[in-house]
Amino acid sequence: MAERIIGFDLDGVLARPATYFVNFAAMASRPSGKAWHPPEPGIGDVFRGIFSKTPVRDEGEVAPESSAAKGVSPVRGFTETVRYAMRWPLPDALEILKGLQPIARLVLITNRNAANRERLEGWLIEKGLREYLDGVHLNDTGEPGTHFKLRKLRELGVEEYVEDNPEICDFLAGNGIRVYFRKWAGVREPSEPSVVTYRSADELIAAVGRPALR
Repeated sequence: MAERIIGFDLDGVLARPATYFVNFAAMASRPSGKAWHPPEPGIGDVFRGIFSKTPVRDEGEVAPESSAAKGVSPVRGFTETVRYAMRWPLPDALEILKGLQPIARLVLITNRNAANRERLEGWLIEKGLREYLDGVHLNDTGEPGTHFKLRKLRELGVEEYVEDNPEICDFLAGNGIRVYFRKWAGVREPSEPSVVTYRSADELIAAVGRPALR
């Protein structure tokens, strides 16, 4: 029997979103199934480089977590430092990780830029979450989160994932991943019927213990 591994998103699943109580990022509707093409260079790269979770590249995909993601601009470094300083775990994050660790290996797969690995690792250690995670995987390819997460899940052999964005939930579930959806107020339900919705640690732990519907 293959080893059971469960993947986790970060923002809105283990960490509070930037807006603390309202998850605006998960409310936004954006296409997820379209083929990805590297962004065209231009002034938009400047703003994406400052505010985007992922690196901006015009040469296409690079090797996962390669040296291409090392180094970050001073402006981006400042914004990321502030972002992590102001971020707190969700109240039930530790309960979820403690409850699921006996059931499966747990890994973090986040769309955050791999250039900020040191900041994220430090944040996870400071908040007492890192010891429950067997791996931390960040995006350094420039892919949208939908494509990056599916590729990384397949690379690692992860068949289950916890996510709060309904667009990403639908994309992953449509590609054979068992998805657990963290429900936030004002965020629509995923349309894929196989996605399991939860609102508390107890609901998620119980759902993970149930066999998947086929």
